[in-house]
Amino acid sequence: ESYARLNAALLAAHPGYRRAQLLYDGRSRTWRAAGHFPEPTPAVTPAFLWDGAIILIGGEPAPGRRSARVWVGSLESE
Repeated sequence: ESYARLNAALLAAHPGYRRAQLLYDGRSRTWRAAGHFPEPTPAVTPAFLWDGAIILIGGEPAPGRRSARVWVGSLESE
């Protein structure tokens, strides 16, 4: 019971995940800003390429809260 209370307090106090998106350049080994996610960011989920699109399935928009949303995105070259 004490663990459940502690866990609930930690989840309630968590500010959420950052919405800023970063892009890693493997050649230069640097990160750069690449935009912002339009809603709470689904963390703890894999991202993968499918038919030229970036796919995110599910994830946690906040700690302890799972989502069934599917996101499809793309990268634009500069």
